Amino acid sequence: MKDRYNQILEELGDNLPTISLIITELIKRINDPDNNLDVIEEIILADPAISTEIIGVANTGNFRDAHEETIISIQDALQKLGLENVKKIALNASVLSLLKEIKSPKLFSLEAMWSHCVNVAIASESIARFIGFTHLDIAYTCGLVHDIGKIVKLKFNQTKFIKEVFSAKRKLIDLNTNEKARNLIRHDFLGGKMAKRWELPSPIIDAVTWHHEEINDEREDVENDYNHQLIDIVLLANKIVNKNAFGYSGHSIYNKPSKDFLKKLSLNETYLSDAEELIIRSISNHRGILPCEESLKSKFKQKSDTKR
Repeated sequence: MKDRYNQILEELGDNLPTISLIITELIKRINDPDNNLDVIEEIILADPAISTEIIGVANTGNFRDAHEETIISIQDALQKLGLENVKKIALNASVLSLLKEIKSPKLFSLEAMWSHCVNVAIASESIARFIGFTHLDIAYTCGLVHDIGKIVKLKFNQTKFIKEVFSAKRKLIDLNTNEKARNLIRHDFLGGKMAKRWELPSPIIDAVTWHHEEINDEREDVENDYNHQLIDIVLLANKIVNKNAFGYSGHSIYNKPSKDFLKKLSLNETYLSDAEELIIRSISNHRGILPCEESLKSKFKQKSDTKR
């Protein structure tokens, strides 16, 4: 199995999805208690695209009043947005850049997939806060990158991946179930391999690899309870986001979490409903730091035009 997934990464070669060294550094330092705006500024300044994105968001009506001067420096943008928003915008931009590497499919929306990834990130952070998991940043990051395996599959064989999506939809099963039933390349396993190649921290690798597996004993090589809890958070966030159709990444079916799974997070049906309401509110509140749908379409169109 392992050789099968590594072979795909080898065949992609120079076409592998690339994540900037700046974002790798940001992810590695995301939970450092000594982080402050000066540290984040130093990292972000090395990436002009991310700096431009941050300045753009700082100039939106959500952060700058009409009578205020236009923000043109990254320093002023960071002060206006604050540390938490800046980290999220930078991470979101990194996933957006990965999707922009892909030639836009006719029957699959990259904008909707990006929206799904960001909404799972927001939902993961919300669940973490709800259950008292203190590392909100790492929960957000795990949620954001959980579907990188689909990005790899789209780059490796776009037509085949889209056929798999429609096959699952036709059979009324989710994409992961379809992958397992037909012995296809699993996007979760492939994503885990990609995360490992990027040298991301082990909690992120495990969350990407096992975000569809509820049972701890079935998760190979997960070494500690901390990583298991992050997997659980992302798994539940992914389910709730799919249920509410916040974006779309190929899953059309909502599989209700089992009672045993919910117990691991100290949740029951009532608490689950409360958590879902919190997620819906959080996603609405984050709209100010996310590009609107038309803006996303413009970003992907610009990238597509440059490839012609």
